[in-house]
Amino acid sequence: MNTHKTTRIMTIAALLAIVTAGAPLFAAGGKQDASSPMETKTVPESAPALAPALAPESAPESAPVHTVTTADFETVKVLDDGSGVSLKNYIGIARNVMLPAELEGLPVKEVFFSNISYYYDRTYDDIIFRISKENTTIRSVTIAEGFTAFDSMFQGCTSLASVTLPKGVTTIGNSAFKGCKSLTSLTIPDSVTEIGKEAFLGCTSLTSLTIPAGVTEIGKEAFKDCTNLKSVTLPAGLTAIGKSAFSGSGLESIVIPDGVTEIERETFKNCKNLTEVTMPKRLTKLSGQVVVK
Repeated sequence: MNTHKTTRIMTIAALLAIVTAGAPLFAAGGKQDASSPMETKTVPESAPALAPALAPESAPESAPVHTVTTADFETVKVLDDGSGVSLKNYIGIARNVMLPAELEGLPVKEVFFSNISYYYDRTYDDIIFRISKENTTIRSVTIAEGFTAFDSMFQGCTSLASVTLPKGVTTIGNSAFKGCKSLTSLTIPDSVTEIGKEAFLGCTSLTSLTIPAGVTEIGKEAFKDCTNLKSVTLPAGLTAIGKSAFSGSGLESIVIPDGVTEIERETFKNCKNLTEVTMPKRLTKLSGQVVVK
């Protein structure tokens, strides 16, 4: 005898109604991992079912840009305060996509194209991201205007080669492009003021980058292990460079602007091709060895 499982289909609007009413999103007896946020798997009622035999490789490289929907993500969650929606683990087949700022009447507040969870670490007073499954489908993404910051959005997207960021983005957050080993170039909008920790860690195909004038801080390990990154132009307004920011990169030379007053240790550790570093005139803090080969 065959046993058939029935999946309940709910729209974001229905989920929002449940959250507003205060009803639990998990049935009694369900267990929630304390190390990661509560998640609810949903598929909108109007979304067509994907044929099981249709593998991601079926989508042609030259296919038109696809605007993603909630059906393209394995996990869809309305935030507890009802202010927006969280999307995780892209399961669609389109390789070239547009990410809208709103889905089904709610702002898109959080997006992870890979399968990622996160938790708050009290010891380090920081949010820790963990990836359990990389995304190998996505090739290019255009982000609609309306996004201002994002953490780990593309972490683990190993085939991602091109991203178009919108005007108005102010922060390239922690682990934003971590492990995007196919990313060859990126234009960072002038509106960006901060590059978070591990933002481009392991982007081994990135060869050059111009950081816009408004950026004042580069987080620790932001460009660590970018082995082919030979050239970076730093802005005059930069004031701080985090620990191991360019460690293991392919830099050959770099000019640190005079506005930088603080450089953390091991900033250029294991930069085997680095032959020249121009230090700023007003440096007030130099934490340990900066260049270690």
